[in-house]
Amino acid sequence: MKKDGLIRKLFRKIGSFFKKLFIMILNPHFLICFGIAWIITNGWSYAFLGIGIWTGTTWMTMVATGYLAFLWLPGTPEKIATCAIAIFLLRLIFPHDEKTLGTVKELFRGAKEDIRRRKVRRRAKRIEKFRRKAIKQAEKKQQKSAIDPSQAGGTEHGEDS
Repeated sequence: MKKDGLIRKLFRKIGSFFKKLFIMILNPHFLICFGIAWIITNGWSYAFLGIGIWTGTTWMTMVATGYLAFLWLPGTPEKIATCAIAIFLLRLIFPHDEKTLGTVKELFRGAKEDIRRRKVRRRAKRIEKFRRKAIKQAEKKQQKSAIDPSQAGGTEHGEDS
């Protein structure tokens, strides 16, 4: 029953995030800025490729092909750069678009809070691990320093000689 509520809460949070993201992305101002950002990061290479093939300019074709090959590799930072440039252009070109900029700020605020919570949890785990390790070391030290009664040189079972 507890897992059920946790899963529902997670789905609500994910749904809310994607709803905000789609509202921001489908805003015409953001689409214009994203298009400009895409031309800055990718579009020039497609234009170089087309012009290079059409005119027979080898260096244009080679530069465009190399950059496009890099773009299509998984994990390239181009997507992040395109979004960052689009948000920068949105703030520059449309500074009074409070709806989209508010959504961007809200998404950034949520991301910052998530990162902060993760750091706090990681720090607490490290502290707990260090505390357990210190306790174990103290116990081992105490066990080593304790004198074993059979090796103390005394008599066994209270008998005197």
